[in-house]
Amino acid sequence: MRYLIFTGIFFIGIAASGQQPSDYLVLKKKNNRTLRTYFTGTFISAIAYDGFEINGIISKIRNDTLFIQQQRVYYVNKLGLPALDTLLYTIAVDYRDIHRFNYSSHTGIGGAPRRRGFTEVALPTLMVMGGFGYLTLESVNTLYRKESFNDKGKLTGMAIAAAVGGSGILMKRIGRNNNEVGRKLKVIYINMH
Repeated sequence: MRYLIFTGIFFIGIAASGQQPSDYLVLKKKNNRTLRTYFTGTFISAIAYDGFEINGIISKIRNDTLFIQQQRVYYVNKLGLPALDTLLYTIAVDYRDIHRFNYSSHTGIGGAPRRRGFTEVALPTLMVMGGFGYLTLESVNTLYRKESFNDKGKLTGMAIAAAVGGSGILMKRIGRNNNEVGRKLKVIYINMH
């Protein structure tokens, strides 16, 4: 029995020493504050420079390359019966090809980023549509009625509408550029070999 236990411990030790530590990525702000660390087994959501969307679990990081296991669920019709089928595949992406990281300090199950809220998605669009819509409508009505733009404080209302629409455009632009590498973020590759 002693030999069996000794042999088991010996082989477990060999197997454990044969595993090499995995490299990892650290996502930092320009002021060196760490925002997120990506290592084997974590979820990553990002966009490459060519527009390719990356969403999956990191299976390995080695030689500046992330191996990401992605999955697609799609509807199929098998023998006249509806069914869902899942396709699992692994892609390799150089970490320098990632343009934007979709990260959040508030993460959900499996490290998935939280969903963006009303102020990040709908509010800027509503501001642009409302502000410039009012500006266009007021201009068309004023010209149709052959009124002056100086009557009844129309210019003040139109200036406020233009400011609201411009603020919506600015909010969209700020929200889009917030997670881009090089602007406010830097990626540090940690080589463990």
